[in-house]
Amino acid sequence: MKYLPINIRLSGIKVLVVGGGSVACRKGTTLINAGACVTFVSPQINSAIQALCQSGKARGLRQTYQVELLEDVRLVIAATDIEQVNRQVFEDAEKQNILVNVVDTPELCRFIFPSIINRSPMTIGISSGGATPVLTRMLREKFEWLIPAEMGTLVEQVESKRSWVNQNVQSPTMRRVLWEKLFEDLLDWKLSQNLAQTTRFSLKTQAEIDSMIESLANSLKVTAGFNENETIVDNCRGHCSKLRGTIYFCDLGRLQSEELTVAALRAMHKADRIIYDFSMSGELQSFLRRDAEKIELQESFVISNDDSVIASNERINEELANKDLADNELPDKIKLRRNILDNIVCEENILFLSQGNSFEKNFKIIKQIILRHVTQAEFSIKLIKAVH
Repeated sequence: MKYLPINIRLSGIKVLVVGGGSVACRKGTTLINAGACVTFVSPQINSAIQALCQSGKARGLRQTYQVELLEDVRLVIAATDIEQVNRQVFEDAEKQNILVNVVDTPELCRFIFPSIINRSPMTIGISSGGATPVLTRMLREKFEWLIPAEMGTLVEQVESKRSWVNQNVQSPTMRRVLWEKLFEDLLDWKLSQNLAQTTRFSLKTQAEIDSMIESLANSLKVTAGFNENETIVDNCRGHCSKLRGTIYFCDLGRLQSEELTVAALRAMHKADRIIYDFSMSGELQSFLRRDAEKIELQESFVISNDDSVIASNERINEELANKDLADNELPDKIKLRRNILDNIVCEENILFLSQGNSFEKNFKIIKQIILRHVTQAEFSIKLIKAVH
């Protein structure tokens, strides 16, 4: 990754834009809209920049660039048509550890502007690292169509209730369950739907949003029956019969990342715990939810197609059920399985990713293990089609 996508809060931050033409105006306007205190410097300043300065949205200095202008500046843009001036701005900024962008010159940039989809307060940036600006613009046009204009209003409505949820739903996991359920209901997102069919929704009033959130919070409290003196895991285990997690089984086979279905991607992003095959490519691993707990199954753990090995697995399952055995008395294979099962709580979503050559029997055996040993939990079990 050549550039790290980050969001910078520019409110009240001094920014210098070196240049007085249309490109400088466009970059400066973006910065002004983000709350920055922008100063334009150039011997010649166009009428659009003059209008910004006259309205009080920016300052304009009709002079050549001087290094002294970088004093107290945190961000600088060079947008002139003089290569020597642009390079001087870059070198001066580098010496003073100021983030600098030289327009249309990626090698002289410490940061770049992505192509922005603005649904404020939600923003989405698309970047090719300066390699193909036209392609990023075309992708942005696609996403502009996919993301409704009302999305920003929805974000504001939900944000106003976030502190209430944090105070009334103590478990971080249950808060995530609440938000996922809310957005799935509001946006009518179903696991099997195509992405393009899931982005049109009817905007609710603030009162309707508040009512939905409070109703979901109350249902989670009643369902879980939380005891504040117990841990989250103890609470979940004590009331598993009323909560519902999902166990996803996904056969990756030998697919490429571009072949993944929406259903497979959704499962990868929703899972709290992901158990995956040792041979899974790094490219596919990059699609997994970043804050999920991940367990990689080494080759010695993978369940074979061989019937004798499956019979051996049945004996392993029986040993798993023997809670009198301490962990240090168990073989590594059994210890790993016990660890996986003992730490599954009923509010979690679990994803098993397996290879196609052993998937069918893996599915049957792991399902049997779960149903036998996680008896308190009420899980739904879903087989996900990974490819089109």
